[in-house]
Amino acid sequence: GQVELGGTQAQVVVAEVDYHPADHQLVATVADHQLAATVADHQLAATVADHQLAATVADHQLAATVADHLLAVLAVDQGLSHDYQRSLRHLPREYH
Repeated sequence: GQVELGGTQAQVVVAEVDYHPADHQLVATVADHQLAATVADHQLAATVADHQLAATVADHQLAATVADHLLAVLAVDQGLSHDYQRSLRHLPREYH
């Protein structure tokens, strides 16, 4: 605008700052989406980790079950072998 200073005209330039609330909202929205995406990534990573942990636990349980079955089979085999050896002792020598 024009301002008069002591009879002299001086030009006053006011810097125009464009303020667009819509731009700020857009920036805020983008930030929100990035935050939401980050949260979703972390949740996904946590879910994947949970599934991996569950799978590992299941693997260990399976391994333990297999080991139990192997032990049981071994025990039966040893028992049968023991029974077989014992029965052989009762047979006459020519049957050995």
